Amino acid sequence: MTSTTKIPVILVIMGSIRVSRNCEVISDWILEVARETRHKLEFELADLRDWELPNDEHNLPSQHKYGSEYTKKWSEYIGSANGFLVVSPQYNWGYPAALKNALDHLYEEWHNKPDLLVTYGGHGGSKCNAQLREVFQGLKMKNMQTSPQISISECKYSIE
Repeated sequence: MTSTTKIPVILVIMGSIRVSRNCEVISDWILEVARETRHKLEFELADLRDWELPNDEHNLPSQHKYGSEYTKKWSEYIGSANGFLVVSPQYNWGYPAALKNALDHLYEEWHNKPDLLVTYGGHGGSKCNAQLREVFQGLKMKNMQTSPQISISECKYSIE
């Protein structure tokens, strides 16, 4: 008898769309470590820059009647994942608008799926971390207890 069990897919969602961002380097590092240590999971990078989500979806996400083709594709993509690892910078003691927009476009697609939140910033992104954990609870995600916070200090000197 052969096993036809699908390998669970975890989306690593990059929460920043800024041109100058640390999110890409941190997400790539997380992906590398995850792929080396978690062989029974498949990890896929989801860069919000690649998604042209409108600022407003006219229908309520809880109704699951999406008008935008971009939102329909986003719904299918998120709905097909088994869990999420969200990487987010802290901006002015909060989280990026693009990440909030991506989260708010959907509702049921997030339900009962585990999430791991990794934040970063000058002080580790603790304020962003606390706020996003509340948002994830509102989306009925399964918050992991572990929630790494990476401190990035400001470089004041040029190395030349």
